[in-house]
Amino acid sequence: MNDRVDAAVFLAEQGAPLNRVWGDMTPLAMAVGARGDSPAMIEALLKAGADPDAPGASSSRSARQMAKWLFLDSSPRLPVRATIARLLGWDPEALLAEVREKL
Repeated sequence: MNDRVDAAVFLAEQGAPLNRVWGDMTPLAMAVGARGDSPAMIEALLKAGADPDAPGASSSRSARQMAKWLFLDSSPRLPVRATIARLLGWDPEALLAEVREKL
């Protein structure tokens, strides 16, 4: 939550449970949702082995699903949200095309 990437990497190296649900989300989902302006933290957690599809309290709270929802919901479409969506395996342009097709 505090953008201390070095601390997160250290904890991961020490065996911190990256896919454990804390409250109702995993640390990666928290980084995407609660403080979604830190691609560096998200990238570090992914490199350390965090699972972007690990479910939280509900399956819709995975980091990957949050990244999609937050990108599509941001207004205006913030570049950082597109960067985070890409880190988690989404193609932002394809997501927007899919939305346009449904209109």
